[in-house]
Amino acid sequence: MLRCNAVFFLIGSSNCSNIFIRKKITSDSTFEISADVQNTGKSDGDEVVQLYIAKEDRSKDDPACSLRAFSRVSIKQGAGVHVSFKLDSHAFESINGEGESVLVPGTYIVTIADAAPLPCSRKPGAAVPVTAEIVIY
Repeated sequence: MLRCNAVFFLIGSSNCSNIFIRKKITSDSTFEISADVQNTGKSDGDEVVQLYIAKEDRSKDDPACSLRAFSRVSIKQGAGVHVSFKLDSHAFESINGEGESVLVPGTYIVTIADAAPLPCSRKPGAAVPVTAEIVIY
């Protein structure tokens, strides 16, 4: 089982620690990615922690990123929660020209964030997404 542990803050800066990535994932692989989410705001709140996958060298037909898992959590002011996502190799599949779901070898970027990891999602004061690289063979 693959584990990716990260620290992700609701407001303010983000800090990533203890990321462990097994560099080889095959069609029968399963793994867990987890994040510690801390509320650094001034009141209790909810956060939708989102996990996105993007192919590093994508073609023009590939999406910029794909939402593969999410979890809504309630967090007291100053507290933190641990959020885990369980994925398998199907999370990295794409639809080919024949309409079939296929696992395409290559490097993928896994992002845990509070919004899609796109330039238009970034705003002043937004949490910095936590990313890790995974290679599919």
